[in-house]
Amino acid sequence: VNESYASQNFYLIFWRKFGGPLVADYDLPASPIAKPASRLAPYYVNGDMTTSGDWTVADGETIVFLVDGNLTLGGKVNITGTGFVSFIASGNITVDPSVGVAAASSNPALEGIYIASGTFQSGSSGVGTERLVVKGSVIANSFLLQRDLGDTNTTTAAELFLYNPALLFHMPKDMMDVPYFWQEVAP
Repeated sequence: VNESYASQNFYLIFWRKFGGPLVADYDLPASPIAKPASRLAPYYVNGDMTTSGDWTVADGETIVFLVDGNLTLGGKVNITGTGFVSFIASGNITVDPSVGVAAASSNPALEGIYIASGTFQSGSSGVGTERLVVKGSVIANSFLLQRDLGDTNTTTAAELFLYNPALLFHMPKDMMDVPYFWQEVAP
């Protein structure tokens, strides 16, 4: 089969939908970024970003990050009630290997919507240590699932993705419609 797939630049799509912010809230951040205050406008990061510590997005809070670079999730990201969080990166999204839960747990380590124009990497952990559970949506041009639970892999997935339809009701309007163009081409 001769099929080709043109990768999507999700970052550029959402950057335009949010009005193409020109002034960075964080310009080439040298240190990890802690959870900021809730606001309707997205936070714009020029350069690679790493989150600092665990984030809890409270009921009614909205946090959206547009990262013009790679994103490393350095801690858990959880939502309570009607909270909403999303990260949209022009590059890769990598989960730090320490972010996870016990192999038997299905409690989410990450909640929200994660969009990468590059690769979503689950982060390699030591054999049998951290299971990655994501509750929400992960969209990327490619996936690299690196976790290993050793002998537990036969009965338990090292990465578990749970869909959370409630996020659709709390996301900003600018994220609710993504145009897709289909075109038939000659083989």
